[in-house]
Amino acid sequence: MSQASAIPSPRDPAPPIAANVRYKSRSQRKMIDMGFVAVCVTSASLSIIILLYLLASIARQALGVNFETNSFKNVLFSSAFSLTLISLIVLMIAGFGLLFGKRSRSRLITVAVAATLLVLGLLATVSIVKGESTYIYLTKTFLTEPHSYKPRNAGMYPAIIGSVFVCAVCAATAIPIGVGTAILLEEFKPKNNKLRRVQSFVQLNITNLAGVPSIVYGTLGLTAFVYMFGLFGTVNEPLLEIGSSKSGFYFRLPFGRGVLAAGLTLMLVVQPIIIVASQEALRAVPDSLRQGALALGATRWQTVWNITLPASIPGIMTGSILAMSRAIGEAAPILVVSAIGYIALPPQNLMGKFTVMPLQIFNWASEAKHEYHNVAAAGIVVLLAELLTFNAVAVFVRQKFTKQLS
Repeated sequence: MSQASAIPSPRDPAPPIAANVRYKSRSQRKMIDMGFVAVCVTSASLSIIILLYLLASIARQALGVNFETNSFKNVLFSSAFSLTLISLIVLMIAGFGLLFGKRSRSRLITVAVAATLLVLGLLATVSIVKGESTYIYLTKTFLTEPHSYKPRNAGMYPAIIGSVFVCAVCAATAIPIGVGTAILLEEFKPKNNKLRRVQSFVQLNITNLAGVPSIVYGTLGLTAFVYMFGLFGTVNEPLLEIGSSKSGFYFRLPFGRGVLAAGLTLMLVVQPIIIVASQEALRAVPDSLRQGALALGATRWQTVWNITLPASIPGIMTGSILAMSRAIGEAAPILVVSAIGYIALPPQNLMGKFTVMPLQIFNWASEAKHEYHNVAAAGIVVLLAELLTFNAVAVFVRQKFTKQLS
């Protein structure tokens, strides 16, 4: 065979990517096999035990609870129980296929998805069987009424609006600053040795800040945003006030215990996550795109703005989704900043008093009356629904961007 014939022509199709996952050594393959065996056996054993417990609970409650009288609960129970059984069957089939068949990526993904659906199905089934009183409080008025001292009349409308306001401030400040910081650290690396050391020091601190407890950020936000180090007066006697506290536009220094201070505090919490995720997305862009743009005469900033940043948008959006998901469920920093247990009205401006859904659920769970614990469970259901809806919309937007770029 000549050398020319050995070189594939540009028109030849690309070689197919191997579907099997290959391992470097037998010991590594044996460890992976043991891991799969442990996951499948543990999941199957726990699932069988929980299913037997559920069947026993249903048998006990069948004497005193009639599922047919509540069609909504009956449908939920049937759906959750069916999801649990189907996920268990798929998990066992895919797990045995990974153990005794070819190890393909599709089977690995199937195991992961089936395990996730199995856990969700079990949790939903247990909550429906053991927590029937939760659905009494999960009504339309629960979403449109404020908190009440009567559990049957309690709602979380102010908390829902407060969560939307706080997360909007957090996203509007954290995403641009985080993406800009990632671009500066990745695309404009200094050539001087001293500046490189400074950049390495900053990068190390950003990585370490991702593991700092959120209560520490709450204390920092209380000092920096609520009181502003005492440089602009006190909370009760601010140095600067613009507008009225009862109007839609009101600004003051210091910020006080308002929506703006809480949003900026959550911005500090999620900032390291956005920066690290954006850096990984920028690193995933092939360097040949940058070199080609620079060879055509584009400047460094033109290359970043027109080539690198659009190609890394899906990864950046993924990091932003994870960061905002954490911000929605944070309670400790908000408790430090707001220090409000009960509020009857939603915030009217960025400086107004507020509460958020995790803080409202925490207050209900701390009440002495047992009825409030059921109200807290209903609030958790609403919080999970809001979180899943937010993630679904964000994932849809991310997939749309990915299709346009591909």
